[in-house]
Amino acid sequence: MCKEGVEKTDDAPHKAPHADVVGGDDGGEVRSQHTAVYHRVSALLGQYVDGMGDPGRRVVKFASPDEILEVLGRVCGEEGETERVRGASADEVVRLCELVLDYSVRTSSPLFYNQLYGRVDTVGLAADNVLSALNTNAFTWEVAPVLTTLERSLVRRLIRVFGLPEGSEGVFVPGGSMANHYGMHAARYAKVGAAVKREGHAAAGGQLVGFCSADAHYSYSKGASFIGIGTDNFLAVPVDHTASGMGSMRVDVLEEMVVAAKAEGKVPFMVGATSGTTVYGGFDDAVRLREVCDRHGMWLHLDGAWGG
Repeated sequence: MCKEGVEKTDDAPHKAPHADVVGGDDGGEVRSQHTAVYHRVSALLGQYVDGMGDPGRRVVKFASPDEILEVLGRVCGEEGETERVRGASADEVVRLCELVLDYSVRTSSPLFYNQLYGRVDTVGLAADNVLSALNTNAFTWEVAPVLTTLERSLVRRLIRVFGLPEGSEGVFVPGGSMANHYGMHAARYAKVGAAVKREGHAAAGGQLVGFCSADAHYSYSKGASFIGIGTDNFLAVPVDHTASGMGSMRVDVLEEMVVAAKAEGKVPFMVGATSGTTVYGGFDDAVRLREVCDRHGMWLHLDGAWGG
């Protein structure tokens, strides 16, 4: 799509064919173009945010994948062309951003309902803009002195809020699935010790097994594969769906399963509890689960889910 430029002739000086597109040859001009695009798109986003609470705007302008590709392709397509041979112009980039906003689901509409997420927090959106502008990494203090300092300060604050013992640590993760994977990794280390880093699971002295609610998030199963114990060794505990149980893990059955696993020579290392299972919204009894874990030397991980 979008083929243009001036050919070099004996009568005219050569013009770079991409000089008028975003990402052309002139470094200074490109930076100026990019900055201009940023300000124009920022203005679009400002208008979008201002209208987020308007119930008069439809939640989604529905279109099929083929229709969406056709609409986007019209922005810079030319008759008879089958593939793009140049970069997009500034106007095309801005127009594409308009279309992305126009055809995406307005999750901040008062008419949008979802069990897991809703309207964007505008203060958080402003913070996202700051972080994107910084474009840094938080792996060392040298490249992110403010962010690493704030992270450590907030972790210490949360430790105090939850009454965790002195010396407790914490990390921020991009989502619930990764949080569960971190918990499983920590549980394995707590059970086996540093030897697991050198010797692998053989250092456990038996097959590691974990447990979670049959209604728990699938990230526990993915995590079992990820850390190498295998999905067959992260066992699903039956759930109490009576009025009194309200979708919580059967603690009595859990203990029976732990005892049976130990009798088979396996090494129970953790229980993955959930505060609000994905479908039923069941809350596992963390206090009773903690008692079982203490009796059998297991780590208790709590997936915050709905009620973290």
